[in-house]
Amino acid sequence: MIKKIKRIIVFISCPDDVKKEKGMVEKVCEEISLIYKRVNVEVKAVEWRKDFIPLITGERPQVQINREIENSSYV
Repeated sequence: MIKKIKRIIVFISCPDDVKKEKGMVEKVCEEISLIYKRVNVEVKAVEWRKDFIPLITGERPQVQINREIENSSYV
């Protein structure tokens, strides 16, 4: 039987001077996922610098991020 997983995505977009705080958010997402794994809930942190595929369009990265957010289910 296939299990249906409820995935909650936490989008992280922040300046470099808050690396510690970003790491804390990622850690909390991992911990929540471990706690709720048995009820098929996953909380995934997504950070634009490592999770978005850069496009060679000549556009600024923020334009690509905005487009991705508009076309997704991020809240």
